[in-house]
Amino acid sequence: MEPTIAATIIGMAGFDAYAQRNRRVLSKWLRLTLVFCCALVHGLGLATALIELGLDSGYRLQSLVGFNLGIELGQLGVAIGVAFIAIGIRWLRGDTGIKFAVRVSRVSAISIGAIWFMQRILYTVPV
Repeated sequence: MEPTIAATIIGMAGFDAYAQRNRRVLSKWLRLTLVFCCALVHGLGLATALIELGLDSGYRLQSLVGFNLGIELGQLGVAIGVAFIAIGIRWLRGDTGIKFAVRVSRVSAISIGAIWFMQRILYTVPV
């Protein structure tokens, strides 16, 4: 499952780069469908990880709620941090700085996703 998660990261960053490079206004429904599919893959990956932890069935609901709240709070923290960074970049460098930051973010996501994908493919021993 982990290689699939890495592949979705590469795919979404690549899709975003393709859409921007070709200046196409792609359907909102296509983008939403892709995001939904990626979120589904990520959710299944997290569910698999939780199953492997061997949660006590008596506390499964509490564990899932706590885990999900932790993930959502972490994502909210990252989003707030990125928003402050974007405000700073726009203030210092304007729209040109934002465009550059977006390109760097895409390349970083594709590169890190590719490294993660290769690690999971090459170094994961089937059980």
